[in-house]
Amino acid sequence: MASIRRRKDKYQALVRLNGVKVYKTFNNLKDARRWSIYQENKINLGSELETLNKSLSLADLLRRYLKEITPEKKGYERESQRILRLLKEPLVKKKVYLLKTRDFVEYRNYRIKAGN
Repeated sequence: MASIRRRKDKYQALVRLNGVKVYKTFNNLKDARRWSIYQENKINLGSELETLNKSLSLADLLRRYLKEITPEKKGYERESQRILRLLKEPLVKKKVYLLKTRDFVEYRNYRIKAGN
């Protein structure tokens, strides 16, 4: 749990969670709160948070999923067909960090209109 206290004209954020204790001093309250949330998430995940690889496309993720996860499933044949079909769409060429909900809505609407 995080606690933030005022010390003179600064703010000290203290996070104590699962036996881990970290603290840091900030000039403003907003930064202290943001850091506290980040640290709590980091501790809960049990490892360093990873930064997103900006060269990663949706196609890369789908191929990895097809290779690593799909073969373990009961309906792997049908799922493989669906993923291979999806890999032919222009949507999958986009970088993951650039994808928005709007992109998926547009793709859904396209598929509904096409009837396939």
